[in-house]
Amino acid sequence: MIIREKEFVCRICGCKYRLKAKKSFYCEACGRKKRSMDVMLRRKKEHPETVIGCGSGGNQRGEKNHRYKDGLSHYRENYMSQNPEIRQCEVCGNTEYLVVHHVDQNRKNNDPENLMMLCRRCHAQVHGLAASLGVIPLMERNDYEP
Repeated sequence: MIIREKEFVCRICGCKYRLKAKKSFYCEACGRKKRSMDVMLRRKKEHPETVIGCGSGGNQRGEKNHRYKDGLSHYRENYMSQNPEIRQCEVCGNTEYLVVHHVDQNRKNNDPENLMMLCRRCHAQVHGLAASLGVIPLMERNDYEP
């Protein structure tokens, strides 16, 4: 069955667009907005406290993000104040691009014993990104000594 390109009219903005489809109701731009709104409404049903149109803030950086507090994550701030001597990756010794890693991978468990300072490279390896690239994580190599 061959589907030929047809002309449709968007139900939201009224623009005409061409598409190879049997039926279509929205142009590309309006379709994206409609799907996004549908997702937000579904989330609102499950979690009434959700603010429509606010999102998770993942696409907003810094003070524009609605979850922004003071520029620092509090578990990182607490870890650094409790361990002022640790200002380098606990695996490789790198001093740039440091992040705090949750050893048990539970972000709600902010017990100091569960936190570890890592550079972004070692942190990516810990979370398996290295495995997808075929690299053995540094902590699992035979030549690694902490």
